[in-house]
Amino acid sequence: MERLAVGGSADKTTIGETNCLSGCVDGDNTQLDGKHEPEMETRLGTGDKELDEHDLGEIEEDTVPLNVTEIVSRFEEQTRARLRAETQADYVRAFRRFCMASGLKDYSRRQVAGPKGRELVLRHLEAIPKPSWGRVVAALKPVWTYGLGLPWPIDSKRDLGRLPGVRRRESPNDSVMKAWKKALAFETDLYLKLVWLLIAQHGWRPSHVCKMKWRNVRFGEDGKPYAIVADGVRENFKTCSPIAAHLSLTWSKP
Repeated sequence: MERLAVGGSADKTTIGETNCLSGCVDGDNTQLDGKHEPEMETRLGTGDKELDEHDLGEIEEDTVPLNVTEIVSRFEEQTRARLRAETQADYVRAFRRFCMASGLKDYSRRQVAGPKGRELVLRHLEAIPKPSWGRVVAALKPVWTYGLGLPWPIDSKRDLGRLPGVRRRESPNDSVMKAWKKALAFETDLYLKLVWLLIAQHGWRPSHVCKMKWRNVRFGEDGKPYAIVADGVRENFKTCSPIAAHLSLTWSKP
């Protein structure tokens, strides 16, 4: 069989045996010498490349079961400058609940870096009311990315879809309020009584009440308190918004 000649002429230089064996396309007469081929990955010890202590440490971390305490420590260290201590604690509590429900500590970092991580998160969300998904994801994502050092495995548009908005709740009916009033009437602990009054009459969070200081109380000329005003940043509330409440007559009684 007559060989094809470069340029279509039989008396010109023919395609060399090297190119025929290496699979080069017609018209490319460059002999392959391997100089431009990517080096084979040898991080797992399959080649001749020697692994230093840093590489060995990374390999071990990728294969051993996850340590939740170390993950939390890395997250707290990485986010100390941008998250409040209270917010960090809220995120850590949500992450620990996720770890207990999903059995995260039984998997390695390499395992959860793949589809298994997405599966664990979605399975955890399925056991939570959908209106709470946004809050849970907002807590888990920073701990996952900063503590594990892995990309967040969930695509919100693909995996979660459109989340419902915050649900409004009806105000308690008269029978419930009467029970509260009766219980407070027989409460002998003054401070506990004030805590429940602030929650019931002003709708404050328990964390707001527990962080109040005497400097937040405003007194009138008669020496009786008439309002409580607190700055969210100074008092380290969950949000930076200030809160203020004009005290009812219940607070003015001696």
